[in-house]
Amino acid sequence: MTILLTGATGTVGRAVLRQLLDAGAPVRALTRDPARAATLLPDGVDVVGGDLGDPDSLPAALDGVERVFLLSAGPQMAEHDANLAQAAAKAGVRRLVALSSLAAEEDPDGALGRWHADGERAVREAGPAWTIVRPGGFMSNALDWAPAVRAGVVRAPFRDLRAAIVDPRDIAAVVVAAMSGGHDGAVLPLSGPAAISPAEQVAVLADVLDRPVRFEELGVPEARAAMARRLPQEVVDAVLSARAAAGPFRARVLPTVLEVTGREPRSFRQWVEDHVDTFR
Repeated sequence: MTILLTGATGTVGRAVLRQLLDAGAPVRALTRDPARAATLLPDGVDVVGGDLGDPDSLPAALDGVERVFLLSAGPQMAEHDANLAQAAAKAGVRRLVALSSLAAEEDPDGALGRWHADGERAVREAGPAWTIVRPGGFMSNALDWAPAVRAGVVRAPFRDLRAAIVDPRDIAAVVVAAMSGGHDGAVLPLSGPAAISPAEQVAVLADVLDRPVRFEELGVPEARAAMARRLPQEVVDAVLSARAAAGPFRARVLPTVLEVTGREPRSFRQWVEDHVDTFR
């Protein structure tokens, strides 16, 4: 039962990979740069080359694969998801589990929501059994603040915008459960156990670290300029627009992690305690 993963070196993909390996599943990782990925991934992973933008590169990677975890991002999501999903169908793959976003529901007219909704549609229409996993914000996004936390001042937009952010390990646990079946044809929206604002996240970091860390609100234009230094402008605009449109929707606490995995999702404090060395 070989499982093909995309995004295996990313935050969620790495967590899915680890949990599958711990369960003894044979795992294959699809990557555009196999040599680099092989240095980042654990032993026992079959690393193969392929590009979601190049359909001709995918059939060999899918040989002998029964299940696929599909993770893509950005404006090309629909094209990339369709390429892999259709190649998977031709290869006889039985099940697709795709990572999407709550943006597909909360902001369907925004760019981020459209990208994810179009990607979901490509997966649903491909043919194999499918499950869509829709998390909101990731707790791990706080890792971007690590240098600022060490300096004692975090500057970020949307100071009081609360969201029920989720630990990537909990997202991965839902993905792995969906891989095993029982959730075919389901859209699984995920959240963490409580809504928390950026300012409140910084307060938790300060408390766990036992030293002062101050939050200063960053205006949206300043945030846009800072993000554009490391991300394409189209992505920056889509992300900031989705955050501004989120409102109370993203603050909803959803029961999905408990229902699917049988245990409560981790709190932000638990996530910080598990990653505290990164902030010291």
